[in-house]
Amino acid sequence: MSILSLIELVGGFLLVIAVGFLFSALGFFPGDFTKKLSRVVLCVLQPFMLFTALLGIPYSAQALKKGLFVMLLSLAVHGVLGLIGFLAAKPLKNRAEQKLMRFCTMFTNGGFLGFPVLMALLGAQGKFFGAFWVVVFNTLSWTWGLAIMRRGDPDAEGFSFRKLFNFGSVPCLLGIAAYAVRLPVPQFLLDTMTKLGDTCAPLVLLIIGANLQKIQPKRSILDPKAFYLAAVRLLLCPVVVAALCRLCRIPDDFSILCLIMSSLPSASMCVMFAEVYDVHPEIASRNVGIVTALSCFSIPLALFLGQRILAL
Repeated sequence: MSILSLIELVGGFLLVIAVGFLFSALGFFPGDFTKKLSRVVLCVLQPFMLFTALLGIPYSAQALKKGLFVMLLSLAVHGVLGLIGFLAAKPLKNRAEQKLMRFCTMFTNGGFLGFPVLMALLGAQGKFFGAFWVVVFNTLSWTWGLAIMRRGDPDAEGFSFRKLFNFGSVPCLLGIAAYAVRLPVPQFLLDTMTKLGDTCAPLVLLIIGANLQKIQPKRSILDPKAFYLAAVRLLLCPVVVAALCRLCRIPDDFSILCLIMSSLPSASMCVMFAEVYDVHPEIASRNVGIVTALSCFSIPLALFLGQRILAL
């Protein structure tokens, strides 16, 4: 993927964020409208996106084995990113900002931004790998990520296996099962579910823009802590992941996959969870917005550095 193509891709995201900012300023997002819209995205629309992620991919036993290996890699990389986020959040004094730092470092925008980059560098195989990677991402974000965001919440319950079955993990598991057994899904039904899932990305970006508009004073948008997050998320994480892939001698295509997915900006889902569970959604939107804007310059640099490390 050329730098120009990457800038155009991220620029499109930023344009939708700007639309959300503008229409929020004009009064189109009153009261808790964004919070209610976030719940619709998380609980109604996103499950369709997750369930259909694998259904359009041709089945083969060998491909399924590769997909399961990708899931193991995804689990390991998320563990590494989670540790980096935990350590990077230590210097922050505010508990809410610690939560956002940990979540934004651990979870990347693999679904919305990762797929175009993967397809540019790895072709159709990249989309296939990405679908399995996102299964782990969504399962972890709805369990580990949710636990991070609700830490210290008096209304939060303790751990139970019931929490593993939620609006993120259940559609993923059903999608894997449907792929493994080659469940025939009528094309009109698959198309309808895909269209519903495709509405997630623009709605999330509109919510980010609306929340950015609510930040007072506006100078706090350029808070140095957001740029600290950007440095950790966009540069430190991919360099560490590339070094570990080289140390563990992970095959080239899988190493590139890990490098790409760890170099992406923070997941938009951070804003959704922050809205629903009242963890400073305006700060979450600021963090995700700034990191997304900087990623159009950082991703080529991170990929360059990472590939040099893998070539050692």
